[in-house]
Amino acid sequence: MFFIHNETKEKIREYMNSFTDAERGIAMYFLENEKITDFSSKRIANLLYVSDATLSRFAKKCGFKGYRDFIYCYEKSLSELSNMKIDDNKILELFYDGYIKAIGTNMKKIDISKLNEMSKIIDGASKLLIAETDNKDVYTEKISNEILNNGKICFVVNPEKLDVYSKKWIDEDTVLI
Repeated sequence: MFFIHNETKEKIREYMNSFTDAERGIAMYFLENEKITDFSSKRIANLLYVSDATLSRFAKKCGFKGYRDFIYCYEKSLSELSNMKIDDNKILELFYDGYIKAIGTNMKKIDISKLNEMSKIIDGASKLLIAETDNKDVYTEKISNEILNNGKICFVVNPEKLDVYSKKWIDEDTVLI
């Protein structure tokens, strides 16, 4: 499945944490759906075992006037995407735009003072142990190479074997990342 920007689905994702269990079920249905079908409140309510009122509350939580307004926008988004002819450059452009948006959103969450504090701790360490998150994580490798290039002793370790490493290499001047 290839994801292309869909404003209605984006709104659903934005409010996902505020939904009740029933509303989360509705959200999952609309996020996974890719075809225009009969979205009447009666059909969807029966299909998802919810009430018409629950569909209405769901739509309002997503920022729409009601379920009919939600479905109008949802169908319009699906229709626009199905009519869209996408070439390789357009796919790359859409991916790049989404990537830049994701980076921007996450950058707002970074606490610069914490990064500065962490930098001082790393500067004062004689050795660094980096616990890799995945096998041969590319970012972990890049970070460890950068640290080595700056004259620090650095080891990338498997978190499952950390107790073995800790006995050999960890002292009061070692930082574990």
